[in-house]
Amino acid sequence: MKGYRPLAIASLAICLAVVLLLNSGRTAHPVQASGGACPASLFVGLYGLTGDGFNGAGIRASQPVATGGEMIVSPDQAPAQLTGTISGHATINDGRSITRVTLSGTYRMTGTDCTGSAVVSASNGTIRHYDLALTQWVNQGHANWVFFVETDPGSVETLTLVDA
Repeated sequence: MKGYRPLAIASLAICLAVVLLLNSGRTAHPVQASGGACPASLFVGLYGLTGDGFNGAGIRASQPVATGGEMIVSPDQAPAQLTGTISGHATINDGRSITRVTLSGTYRMTGTDCTGSAVVSASNGTIRHYDLALTQWVNQGHANWVFFVETDPGSVETLTLVDA
């Protein structure tokens, strides 16, 4: 099980490198909401999702997990809002069992660089907290790719959302 920790660190490093690579050389940024943060309306619509990582208790995040599904993201209605809701479904494979869940949650854009945070609950009772980053803008003005990194102690998970 000791071999999983370097793999988890390498996975996070690769995700960070992808985010930095996809954003390198970009000088144009989306219109910002009041307070300077990126508006929630840039994170909207149907996204396919894929994820992997390790879940465990304490400092031993040793149980590998893979996730796939779809996420529907809706910004709150008031103009230039920084918050929105998340819904969807996913299939989770932890190497021992396959679990199909529905997802619900909220997100908040916090950074001028289109970063934010999210809380996602699954119908199996798990609640996950994430930091997120929006990248690759499409013609409609919303993010084509969104990267999530879990911030809960004892778990290491990344999710990648792709505009469907």
